[in-house]
Order: sequence, then C-alpha cells, then structure tokens
Amino acid sequence: MEKLVQENGQIKIPDTAQSALANMMLKTMNESNKETFDIIAVFNSGSNKALTDTKKYSIASVIKALQDKKS
Repeated sequence: MEKLVQENGQIKIPDTAQSALANMMLKTMNESNKETFDIIAVFNSGSNKALTDTKKYSIASVIKALQDKKS
C-alpha cells in the first residue's frame, strides 16, 4: 500500500462513499457541543435494487427499539 501511495499519490475516498457520508454526518452532529451518543446506520439492499418492504419493516423495527432504549 505504501508503495502505491508513493507511486500514485495519496488515495482519497470519494465524497459519495458511505464512510465519507457518515463522517460528514458525525461532524455535523458534533457542532452542538452537547454530550451525545452517535449512531449512524446505513441500510442498503446490497445491490442496485430498492429495499424490499420486508427489509424496510425490519429497519423500522430496529430504529423503534433504539428510540425506546433512548427514553
């Protein structure tokens, strides 16, 4: 990896990559300077297809469980 960087220059992750988007979201959330717990979840189908209704229901269930624990 080090040799590739020397030959081609520093590698930059595209701004559209999920990890780059998550990092941007965390920076925005931390601007309030309040004590928080950060959770960012990215859900995708693993393909170019849209999420199925079953997967959307599962996601909603997980989010509700997290919200219930917050209270």
